[in-house]
Amino acid sequence: MPNRAELCQHFCAHVAMLERYLVRRLNGSPDVEDVAQETFLRLTQVSNLSRIENPRAFLLTTAQNVLRDRYRRFSARSGQNHVGLDDVELVSDAVPADQLVEARERLRFFEDAVYTLPEDQRRAFLLFHFGERSQSEIAAEMSCSVSLVEKLVRGARQGVQQRLAKLERGRPLPISA
Repeated sequence: MPNRAELCQHFCAHVAMLERYLVRRLNGSPDVEDVAQETFLRLTQVSNLSRIENPRAFLLTTAQNVLRDRYRRFSARSGQNHVGLDDVELVSDAVPADQLVEARERLRFFEDAVYTLPEDQRRAFLLFHFGERSQSEIAAEMSCSVSLVEKLVRGARQGVQQRLAKLERGRPLPISA
């Protein structure tokens, strides 16, 4: 029975699990991030959040539905566009694996940084940046002033930036080719 903020926090906490699930389902397709984003977008459009008893299962079911819809769209559009492999030069514009690994590592750093914030800062930050709420809406939900929300969001940004800088300093340099 989550509210939108809790659903947002749940998504952020399970984004890595969702991406692993999507990588398996999409066989390494570069559409993983797009499907994850579309999944989250659908979650934000759910009108009756109180009926969700298991957010993790709901997240995976929503992702599965997004995959089904994408497959249907793809099938409907490309049914008449079949070309034999001998007639096509295969070129990949996929993100190189090392860049993908680095991007995922940065995402994990970001998640770690967000979840080390004090509760109020984390909540205000997630609602503002991922829950797409205005500061006045957040203030009403948190029963505080708009200026306090501004301070919480600003403090959260600074805390995340400091934590990311610390994590980046402790990370080994990438090997250049």
